[in-house]
Amino acid sequence: MRRALAGALAIAGLGAAVVAAPSVPAAQPDAHVPWIGYLANEPTPDSTPVLRNALRTHGWDEGRSVKIYYRYAQGKVDLYPQHAEELTRLNVAVIVAIGAPAIEAARAATRTIPIVMVSLDDPVVTQLVAAAPRPDANLTGLTTFVAGLSRRRLELLKQAVPRLARATALWNPASASVANDLRALANRERIVTFTSRNRLPAVYPLRDFADAGGFLSYGPSWTDVYRLAAGFVDKILRGARPADLPLARPTRFELVINLRAAQKLDLRVPSSLLERADRLIE
Repeated sequence: MRRALAGALAIAGLGAAVVAAPSVPAAQPDAHVPWIGYLANEPTPDSTPVLRNALRTHGWDEGRSVKIYYRYAQGKVDLYPQHAEELTRLNVAVIVAIGAPAIEAARAATRTIPIVMVSLDDPVVTQLVAAAPRPDANLTGLTTFVAGLSRRRLELLKQAVPRLARATALWNPASASVANDLRALANRERIVTFTSRNRLPAVYPLRDFADAGGFLSYGPSWTDVYRLAAGFVDKILRGARPADLPLARPTRFELVINLRAAQKLDLRVPSSLLERADRLIE
């Protein structure tokens, strides 16, 4: 998440904003219906709906064969620990933790309940996995960081802006994750407004920025990410130990081009690039 490059800018971040969670009972009443805890910053169209559908393909139908409790931080880092502790009190069968703050809170709350993580920051994953290589480790999952993506983003920007001579990168050097990363994505509209106002073509690591008006985004497909996460959950619910499930990385990536942004920048996107786009925002 931190390694973003841009034509004039490239930005990275985690999540922000969200909803309040309903009250729940204190323990699982039915051992035949496993409970899943979901800990993240905010719900998105590519997260929980994809996770639910992917679980259904594995035979886990929410409300019938599995129950999911959702907890969101609403952009407030201090909510993660209390949400994680609540999920452990519920004695859920597995916790799905999205992003470093959620992962760290879940790790602090339990050393026994399996945790399926989705990390956007490779150094955080490396630290967590290195700290728990024991056979009884309760952590597994995937990281969306893939080496070489920043270079690929710069190549795409160069194709979109052939006259590009200089590029700069914008990232947060002070933190590998947690609070500051939450503010990166929470301020995506301000960041995109800045690049647009200064007529700076930019490429971003998340399609959230393109949705907010950014020019280009290239990164892992969230659909692929949450399908992979569902696969981990399925294996754990069927008895697999987290320590036996190796860390995974996404294999599908998507290019999003915002044609409205291109028009404002007076850019004519080459047809060869348009044909390769997974999504065009018109």
